[in-house]
Amino acid sequence: MRRRVSLGLLLACEVLLAVLISHEASDLEQRYRRSAEALLTDTARWIAAVLAPDLQTGTVSAERLQQLLAPGQHAGAPLPDLRIRLTDQTGRALFDSLSRGRRAAPDPADAPTALLVVATPIVWHQAVIGEVRVGTPLAGLALAQDSARRHFFLGGLYIGLALIAIAVAFTLWWLRPLDLILEYLAAVRRHQFRALPNLSRSTLGWCGAVLDAMRDALAGRDYVEEYVQALTHELRTPLATIRAHAELLEGPLPARQQRRCLTHIDAATGRIQSVVDRLLELTALEKRRRLSDRQRVSLAQVLAEAADTLTVELRTKHLTLTRVVSATASVRGQQALLVCAVVNLLQNAIAFSPESGAIEVALTDAGDAVELTLHDHGPGIPDYAHERLFEHFYSLPRPDGQPRSTGLGLTLVREIAELHHGQVEVTNHPDGGAIARLRLPKV
Repeated sequence: MRRRVSLGLLLACEVLLAVLISHEASDLEQRYRRSAEALLTDTARWIAAVLAPDLQTGTVSAERLQQLLAPGQHAGAPLPDLRIRLTDQTGRALFDSLSRGRRAAPDPADAPTALLVVATPIVWHQAVIGEVRVGTPLAGLALAQDSARRHFFLGGLYIGLALIAIAVAFTLWWLRPLDLILEYLAAVRRHQFRALPNLSRSTLGWCGAVLDAMRDALAGRDYVEEYVQALTHELRTPLATIRAHAELLEGPLPARQQRRCLTHIDAATGRIQSVVDRLLELTALEKRRRLSDRQRVSLAQVLAEAADTLTVELRTKHLTLTRVVSATASVRGQQALLVCAVVNLLQNAIAFSPESGAIEVALTDAGDAVELTLHDHGPGIPDYAHERLFEHFYSLPRPDGQPRSTGLGLTLVREIAELHHGQVEVTNHPDGGAIARLRLPKV
């Protein structure tokens, strides 16, 4: 809507400019003619004033006139092809520029070539003693008018292009930050509390700070409510396990059953510890609006470090990790966070891969971004789970019957991706299994 309004205003300005230029161009001929007449009048008056004493004494000569009319000697700007005719009070021609003063030529007004002529009397002591006629060809004026008209339209074209450039600059300077703010508000409405976009304008920056404070307030309220409910649900099962086995240990039990109860208690406390640790990591990430320390990071090195971290898990399930690295571009961010994101994606792929299966990892260029893909050959994602994969504490049952994860891994990956101005998605692969894509902008 805002772009359409801006485009409409720009078109209205361009149409108004075209109308003004057309109106001024239509009036250009009359203005140019009046200007030429005024210049001819000034020239004729100057010649009459200078030659009046000579004409009175009868000492007017062609040499004297040609000397006076030499370029740069008479007042005013020279006109092209200036025609001058001097006569006495009887109408006898004393000088004509066409005949160089030797023979009288026809009156400029009677010449076959159309002229613009101005006549001025020569006055001496309030008596008319002669006349000066100054003319210039209308064809020369027409050429000058055409040249002026071309320059006029060219100037209008430059002004129109300047208006377009100003409109584009205005759109980038003002409307683009507004679009970023609206996108940010839409994300807040969807309870996606991501980092505030970078707004360098003073007023918009102040608005952004207010919106950021509002986001923190909304996030704080929803954060507590959502996390208390999810955390309560998540911890209920391990706490019940600990309580049940603790009650069993209060009575006399064989050593074997005691060890089994202690194993269950240890597994339940380990799960609680894992949930708390992941929750603390996620909370710390969600509070960060942007990365303060960004460095050039090679995703190939990040992938290698993440794969080394999970070497034991890969060997335990006899999984083959195939890596295809065709991208050499780097990204800007923090290597530790990126390693954490790739480790979580690999852990998911390992958890859902069948025994002795394979995981295919590829690092490729994707235009202005670098894309990391992980393809496992597990059961894939059920239809009901597609919209909930990135929810807090949401996890799917493992195909091998192992306990579910904390449900915070993909949420961590999404937060890390957004802090690096990237995206992450997990979908089903056409050939079976799931594929995760982590896209980050190049440096």
